[in-house]
Amino acid sequence: MIKNSKLYDKIKEFIKNNYIMIIILGFIIFLFNFKLDYEIYTYGKPINLNKRIEVYAENNSEGNFYLTYVQARPGVIPFILLSKILPSWDLVSLNDSRIENESAEDIQLRGKIDLDTVNEYAIKNALDAADISYIIDSKEIVVYYVFENADTNLKIGDVILNVDGIKVNDMKDINSYINTKKDNDRVNIKVLRDGKEMEKYGIVKAKDDSKIIGLYLTTKFNITPSIKIKFKYKSGESGPSGGLMSALEIYNGITENDITHGLNIAGTGTITYDGEVGEIGGVKYKLLGAVKNGMDIFIVPDGDNYNEALKIVNDNNYNIRLIKAKTFRQVINDLNNLN
Repeated sequence: MIKNSKLYDKIKEFIKNNYIMIIILGFIIFLFNFKLDYEIYTYGKPINLNKRIEVYAENNSEGNFYLTYVQARPGVIPFILLSKILPSWDLVSLNDSRIENESAEDIQLRGKIDLDTVNEYAIKNALDAADISYIIDSKEIVVYYVFENADTNLKIGDVILNVDGIKVNDMKDINSYINTKKDNDRVNIKVLRDGKEMEKYGIVKAKDDSKIIGLYLTTKFNITPSIKIKFKYKSGESGPSGGLMSALEIYNGITENDITHGLNIAGTGTITYDGEVGEIGGVKYKLLGAVKNGMDIFIVPDGDNYNEALKIVNDNNYNIRLIKAKTFRQVINDLNNLN
């Protein structure tokens, strides 16, 4: 009891002598941990794709392909204040990346689905361009989003196996079956969630001339190439915008011709199953990351993305070459014909 009394007296004395410092420290901790519904966007250091993709082939490259990205800092008060001062820091509402009122976890889950999908598309397009065989083992119908007014216990990331015991092979099968049901009918849906099969449900709702259950679905392909390819993305990395650059990294690893020409090539852009390149968000941050880190070339999707990048390069007299990306094969051709 005496020991406890002495300890209490010491703590009391310490607080008495240092209460101002304790208040200041507590206030600082609060400022850096209290998050508002914002993020601060800025540029990140380009990622060398040979650190994210292993291609088990004998072909070597003298140059490198880099993935550019937007670095998102948490919306804490000190960072928000800095965003008013630093020209490369922009304050962005989280609502800009939300569908309805989804959680940050849902946004991250959708990003993981996007990453997995474009990785498979990257493999397919690279192997097609190199004329190397592969097998499409299966395709999965995945829940990409659950709308707020949906009456269902399905979640983002669920893989749909069957509906009312009927095996479904694609989204057309699901839509056709749902349209045979009546308003407020219940359908039982078997899904794969976290590696386990589960029985879930959805309530059919009439909308215009069709029936829905309030889901946005997407298709994921599982491709087995004849050459081993391994992705090593980190847990915090997600989204579809690295699809084009991943395809280029794979292609360069499985072909004898080095399309980097010894250069450091950064870029961005989604890629479809058929090799079309799509626009992305945050192009100015990705371009700035490439410029600040001495990249020789920046590959950017055609359209608004390219026009924005070209204006930034011209306005700031940046020493970087732009390549306009419409399709994967067109980008390969442009790289092959570099002067």
